[in-house]
This record gives sequence, C-alpha cells and structure tokens, in this order.
Amino acid sequence: MAVRPTARKALADLAKKGLTQTQAARKLGVSRQRVSQLKAALGLKFEPVWSRPRPARTPPGKLVQRARLSAGYSYAQLAALSGLYRRNIALIELGQVRRPTERTLRALAKSLKGHVTYDQLVQATPNAPWSAPARKSGPKANAAPGKTKSARKAASRKTQHRRR
Repeated sequence: MAVRPTARKALADLAKKGLTQTQAARKLGVSRQRVSQLKAALGLKFEPVWSRPRPARTPPGKLVQRARLSAGYSYAQLAALSGLYRRNIALIELGQVRRPTERTLRALAKSLKGHVTYDQLVQATPNAPWSAPARKSGPKANAAPGKTKSARKAASRKTQHRRR
C-alpha cells in the first residue's frame, strides 16, 4: 500500500502527540478504518482510548487522578498494584462513584504511597459513613451509657421476643 510521505509524517506526528486513532482520523479528515490501515502499514502505535487523562469531577476523583499521574501510573498499572478494577479507578476519577468504599480508598492509598494518604482521601470523600472518628474498643465500647449488664440483657431479650 503506497502512503504519501506527507500523510506518513502527519500520522506519525499525531501518534507521538498521544492522540487516539479516532482523533487522528478527525484531524486528517479520513476514516478511522483508513487510519487503522496506515497505522498497521507504518508500524505506528496510538494511545488507547481508556488511557487518556480525563477531567476529574469530584474531590476524591481529583485527588486520585493527581496522585496517579504524579506517580506515573496508567489506570491498568494502578489497578494491578491496588487489586482494583481499572474501570472502578476510572469511575472514581470521573465522579461516577461518589463515595468509594473504605477498602477501595485504603487500597488506593497503599498503592499511591508518597503521593496521597488514606486520611486525605477520606477527607475528600463527602458524607462517607465510615469516615466518622474511630470508636473506643473493648468490652464496654458498645455498652449503652448508664445501663448495667443485666439491664442490657433484659432489653435484648425483649427485642428478641418482639421479633418472633
């Protein structure tokens, strides 16, 4: 297949800029199929669509995206390190997941160590039910204030009786 030198140079330049095949086709005014044929003939490599950075829309998304890019990770690399799905990381960055789970934020913080902390991610997540301050642990942590052990047992028996 004969390729004009100007088309070869233009296509190579667009590939170096990090454009996708679709974007290159629009710039050159040709079909995506033609760009695909030229890419194969010239041995060029275009960016996959899912690897392009997109603007983050929520505070946790902005934080994760900034940390991911400063660490130099793609979605796939961060997914492999964190044990999460690549799609889930992209959805968090795009704001489609408004309240990521605690497990997700811990995995991201561990993978992006040095770029973002778990506490920063929690503070950026609005209304997260698990972001409340940690409760005291121990045998009396769950005890209702002012009630004795026998009073708590009696109250528990009453609720069990009602459920039957």
